Amino acid sequence: MNAELITNTNDDLMIANTARVSFGNWKSELDLSFRKDGKQRDPALIDYLAREQHISPFFHVRFTMILPMQAINLYFITDPTYLFRAVWKVLPDGTMKFRTSYYGWMRLLRDGIISPSYESGVYNALNQPSLYYANTAYNLDKYKPHPLTTDNYLFLGTEDDPNFIDHSVRITAPIPIARQIFTHKMFDSNEISRRYVSDEPTMHLITEHRSKPEGSIKQGSGGVHPGNDLLVRMQSNYYNCTVTYYNDLIVDGVAPEQARFYLPQAMETQFIFTGSEVSWKRLIANRTDSHAQQEVAELATLINALLP
Repeated sequence: MNAELITNTNDDLMIANTARVSFGNWKSELDLSFRKDGKQRDPALIDYLAREQHISPFFHVRFTMILPMQAINLYFITDPTYLFRAVWKVLPDGTMKFRTSYYGWMRLLRDGIISPSYESGVYNALNQPSLYYANTAYNLDKYKPHPLTTDNYLFLGTEDDPNFIDHSVRITAPIPIARQIFTHKMFDSNEISRRYVSDEPTMHLITEHRSKPEGSIKQGSGGVHPGNDLLVRMQSNYYNCTVTYYNDLIVDGVAPEQARFYLPQAMETQFIFTGSEVSWKRLIANRTDSHAQQEVAELATLINALLP
């Protein structure tokens, strides 16, 4: 198991670092080389993702605007998905600090949730050079206000509120541990999919098997199992057999989305979580508690060491 901090984000870094176009493609520069069909690689992928409504990559890019309270009338939002992962706070001067994803801001503007008098400020905030390809894919200019004012609500100041600071972490863990992490619903996520990849999977090897706890405890574990050495050898043989069989299925032309059914839960998966500091601290607190499974506690400790 491991964890890697991808972004430690205030708003200015998020705006400058928007080349997140697929699970394995998080970098500061877009790949503008040309494919065989004459289209530029990353822009073409961004366009495809937007067109096919694969919105998860666009959730990871988040930024804050400071705008008048009446610009977004929260009382008249009847569809709660408009506020998905959004956070906001009323400021002393009566304005509102509002943070959501790139996709969230585009949707608010596109669907007329932004009051007409304030559309220019939101449009100008979105119309950033680093968002050019996403804005093209989502046809931002279609929602360009007329007349266009010079208002711009984008907030690029130093942030000290942990609700408005996000971190993205790439995590590798076996499926049972990953699923415990996924039960925390405060994060946007992308997970590698074995529907689309057929490389050889890796397995999480248990080096120390623990015994079932005594008494009526239904979860947790006791000390080292007396048959640990034999169990370690048995798991290696089992994993080798399942991976060999999986590889044989791929060679025989079985679809990866079905061949993956033969892989054990010990298979390691990889996923990216983006969430606020508050969300990360809650996850870490819950998963390092004395009642947490040892493996998930170890992963939470790794994540904790990454964050400021």
